[in-house]
Amino acid sequence: MIIIPDTHGLDFWKDAVSTRQDNEKIIFLGDYLDPHEGKINKAAFEQCFDNLCQILEFKKVNEESCILLFGNHELSYLFGWWTTFPHNFGRHFAYKKFLKKEISNFQLMHVEQYDSKPFLFSHAGVHPSWIKKYVKQKHSIEAAIEYLTISPVKKFRRRLNYLTIERGFFPKRWGSCVWLYLDDWGKIQHGKLGLDPYYQIFGHSALSNPIITETFAALDCGKAFRLDEIRGVITPL
Repeated sequence: MIIIPDTHGLDFWKDAVSTRQDNEKIIFLGDYLDPHEGKINKAAFEQCFDNLCQILEFKKVNEESCILLFGNHELSYLFGWWTTFPHNFGRHFAYKKFLKKEISNFQLMHVEQYDSKPFLFSHAGVHPSWIKKYVKQKHSIEAAIEYLTISPVKKFRRRLNYLTIERGFFPKRWGSCVWLYLDDWGKIQHGKLGLDPYYQIFGHSALSNPIITETFAALDCGKAFRLDEIRGVITPL
């Protein structure tokens, strides 16, 4: 399985998908819109949108094997959160209309089962405290994950817009699965992140190099990865 973290207008995903083996699955972890903070200009915003359109074209040709996750940047336009930076305020409503039209091509999270081990893919990672508090109507972590996976994303509009204290926004202790930052994992022993029985794979927290541990992989570093479903090993492409 090929894993493509936050693109933000970058086209490294094209080289990655060119290495695809047979009908190998490909998953994008969200954040296609809005450039990185050092490249904020009109051309960069347009490049991000054009890149997203190309990714959507690829998805439609590979409907069954390509999975697109939402990131906080897309949901900020779709739900009118206005909490992301950078943000294309001049094109906010045009992006909102576009994403509403394409909403069926995206999902909030995805689970793959490899050799009895479930791998949970999301944009920012799922913190057990968030899921227990805000998806508490479900009886177990597994039931809550299934509920989040199969339900329309608009059902969680308010609960998804929970940012962490560390970001200086709202006084919610744990960010949602599109807003949680890697620093937050330190509160529950970095490197021993637990959302049993899942192995978590996510992006969102910008890194120079990936962090791959026994319980999670944080991959937002501008490159793609491959998950070997037989060995359960993640390697850069």
